[in-house]
Amino acid sequence: MPNHVLLIVEDDSDVRDALSYLLRSEGYEAICACDGQEALDALARGVRPCLILLDMMMPGLNGEDFRRIQLAHPVWRDFPVALYTGDGHAPQKARRLGVPLWFMKPLEVDDLLHAVGAYCDRHAGGDSSPET
Repeated sequence: MPNHVLLIVEDDSDVRDALSYLLRSEGYEAICACDGQEALDALARGVRPCLILLDMMMPGLNGEDFRRIQLAHPVWRDFPVALYTGDGHAPQKARRLGVPLWFMKPLEVDDLLHAVGAYCDRHAGGDSSPET
């Protein structure tokens, strides 16, 4: 599955490392950001993910703020996002932010891998290379 790039936006280093390891072991390229600003910086450098896994509760630029900025950008708004949170209001937040896919923490590995596979197959061509 070449060029199947995922952007993991997660402030907890243990969760971020575990997700990255899991996805890489499944053949995906995982790019990590510890908050929304780092994720925006990655997109600005040219990262083109087939899916963004976005934690909602982070210090600094949180998931909601990241999503609003992402939606305002003419290229970035088309990158699909999956929200995940420990907050019991995940369905409402996802709906409000225009995100059809959401998960509750702790993540169910099989559900996550199924969703990642479906999005990355459908949105093939995610590429970490900057546009030229």
